[in-house]
Amino acid sequence: MNPLRLKQLYSLIICVMWGISPLFAQNILQKKIELAPTSDHFSAIMHQLSQQAGFDFAYNAALFAADEKYQIEANNEPLSQVLDSFLSPMEMSYKVIGEQIIIYPDKKVKERKASRTISGLIMDQQSGEGLAGIEIHDEYWGMIAYTDANGRFERTFKQPTVNLNLWLRGGNYQEKHLKIRLTQDRSINIMMEKEAALERKSQTPANFLVTTSPKIAPLDELKMVQIFVSEDKTEALAASDTLIYSPFQVGLLPALSSNFLKNAQSINGASFNLLAGYAAGVQGIEMGGIANIDRFDMRGAQLAGVTNIIGGSVEGIQMAGIFNHSKGYISGAQMAGVTNIAHKEMAGIQMAGINNVHQGRITGLQMAGVSNVLTSGGKGLQVAGISNMTKGEYLGVQLSAVLNRSKDKMKGWQVAGLINVVADSLEGFQLAALSNINKKYLNGSQVSALNNTNRGNMMGFQFSLSNNSQQKLHGLQVGLINVADTIRGSQLGLINHARRFEGGVPFGLFSFVSTGANNLELLYEDENFLSLNYKTGHRHLYNILTYAISMNDFETMTMGYGLGSAPKIYRSLSLSADVTFNYVQQETKFFDHLNFLAKAGLQLNWSITPGFGIFAGGRYNIQWVDINGLEGRPSSLRTHPLWTNQQDNIISSGWMSFHAGIRIGRLGH
Repeated sequence: MNPLRLKQLYSLIICVMWGISPLFAQNILQKKIELAPTSDHFSAIMHQLSQQAGFDFAYNAALFAADEKYQIEANNEPLSQVLDSFLSPMEMSYKVIGEQIIIYPDKKVKERKASRTISGLIMDQQSGEGLAGIEIHDEYWGMIAYTDANGRFERTFKQPTVNLNLWLRGGNYQEKHLKIRLTQDRSINIMMEKEAALERKSQTPANFLVTTSPKIAPLDELKMVQIFVSEDKTEALAASDTLIYSPFQVGLLPALSSNFLKNAQSINGASFNLLAGYAAGVQGIEMGGIANIDRFDMRGAQLAGVTNIIGGSVEGIQMAGIFNHSKGYISGAQMAGVTNIAHKEMAGIQMAGINNVHQGRITGLQMAGVSNVLTSGGKGLQVAGISNMTKGEYLGVQLSAVLNRSKDKMKGWQVAGLINVVADSLEGFQLAALSNINKKYLNGSQVSALNNTNRGNMMGFQFSLSNNSQQKLHGLQVGLINVADTIRGSQLGLINHARRFEGGVPFGLFSFVSTGANNLELLYEDENFLSLNYKTGHRHLYNILTYAISMNDFETMTMGYGLGSAPKIYRSLSLSADVTFNYVQQETKFFDHLNFLAKAGLQLNWSITPGFGIFAGGRYNIQWVDINGLEGRPSSLRTHPLWTNQQDNIISSGWMSFHAGIRIGRLGH
C-alpha cells in the first residue's frame, strides 16, 4: 500500500476513535443510579456504583481515610449527577478514560486544607440569648466543645473531611441531635427549647447511638479517683448535665476548692491543686501536687506530681510523675515517669520511663524505657528499652534493645537487639542481632547474626548464619546454611537446600535441590583408573565429590571436589562441563607432601530413564608434585604426558584422558 494512503487511513481511524470516545463516555455517565441513603467506606460506595453502572473506577486510595464513612443517596439519577454531588464536596473530579472512570483531586484547588473548623452560637429559642455551658458531644470524638458565657463554641479537627454525629445537652433544655459533614470550615446557629427535667431524662437515644452513646466516661472505677472523690459525688454527677465556666480555681482537695460545691461542673481556665483537684474540664493550664482529675476534656497543659486522669479528649500536653490516663482522643503529648495509658486515637507523642499502653490508633511517637504496647495499629515510630508490641496494621519503625513484635501487617522497619517478629505480612526491613521471624508474605530484607525465618512467600534478601524461607523466595539468601522451598533467585552459602529452583542457581560448598541434580557416576578412565563421582545441586551448577583408585596397584588414589554444569542439548542428551581439584595419595601417609591434580573436561550424557544413563567424555589433566616426596615413584600419573616442567622442587605435567561410565540418579530439571 502507498505509504501516504496508509498514513491517511491511520489518521482517519484515530479521528473516528476520538469522536466515539466522548459519545461512549456520555452514554456511561447517563446510566441511572438508584441508591438508598448509605453511610459506608469510599471503596464500598465505589463498588456499589460500579455494579450498577457496569463500569470500573480507578482512584488513589490514599486520598480517602480508610476508617472514614461517606454519605450518598441516589433516586434514579444519572451517574454524572450522582458523581458531581458526591465528589464535589471532597474537592475531587472525574473523567472517563478508556474502560475506567478516573477519580482525581480537583486541579482548581491549589491546596487542600489539612484541618476543618466548626464554630457557632447556641441560643434560647424564646429569648434568643446565648446559652452558656452547653455540652456538644460526638459519638466518636467524645465531648468536642462546650459553649462559653456568650453561648459560642469552636473546635478544629486535623482532618480534611470530618463526619460528625452531634448531641447537644445542658441545663433544662431538650437534647438536640445534628449530623454534619465538614468538607470546609463551617459556622452554625442553633436554637434549643426548654423542657421539664423529667421529660428530658425519659427520652430514648437514636438507634445509631445504641453502642456508642456519648455518655460521661466512667472514671469512678479507677482507684485514684476513688481515693479523692466520694461515691455520693460520682452518683450525683451522673444525673447532672449543667456545666459552668470558671476562669480560675485553686484548691487543696476536691472538697476544698475555690469553686466550692461546683468544682465537678466547672470548666477551669487556670487550675492549681495543692494536692488533688476534680473538675469537669480544663481550657488552659492545670497543676496538681498529686493528681488532676477531669471528667471531660483537657485543652492546654496538665502537670501533676503523680497522675493526670482525663475522662474525655486531650488537646495539648500531659506531664505526670507516675502516670497519665486518657479515655478519649489525644492530640498532643503524654509524658510520665512510669506509664501512659490512652484508649482512643492519638496524634502526637507518648514518652514514659517504663511503658506506654495505647488501645486506639496512633499517629506519632511512642518512647519508653521498657515497653510500648499498641492494640489498634497506626503509623509512626516506637522506641523501647526492652520491647515494642503492636496489634493492627502498623506503618513505621520499631526500635528496641530486645524484642519487636507485630501481630498484624506491618510496613516499615524493625530493628532489635535480639529478635524481630511479624505474625502477619511485612513490607520493609528486619535487622536483629539474634533472629528475625516473619510468618506470612515478606517484601523486603532480613538481616541477623543467627537466623532469619520467613514462613510465607518472600521477595527480597536474607543475610544470616542460617536462613529459612518456607515458601516461594524471589531474591537472594546469603549465609552458612540456606533453606528454601521454591526459589527464583539464588543462594550463597556453605550449605544450600531448596525443593525447587524456578530461575537462578545456588552457589555453595554443598547444594541440595530436591528436583535438581542428585546422582552417582561410576566410570573407567584410561591409565586403568576406576572413579566414583557424587553430584548434587542444580542442573546448571552442581557440586562434585570425586574418588578414584588405580587398578594397577590399588595404592594410588585421588580424592577431590569440583563444580559442573549439564545443560540439555537435545531431549535426553546433555553436555556436562566439569572442573575438579584433587589430592593424589600414593602411600599410607596422607598430605605429607604436595601432590595435586586438576581436571577439566566435557562429557556427553544420554539419559535412558530419568534415573539412569550412560556417558563418555574427555579431560585435560595437570599435576603438580614435590619431588622430595616421590621416594622413587614416577612424577606423573601418566606414563607419557604431553609435557613436563620443573621449577625448583615442583614438577608439573599435563595430559589428555578419556572416560566412560554409567549414572544412577537424576541430572535435574
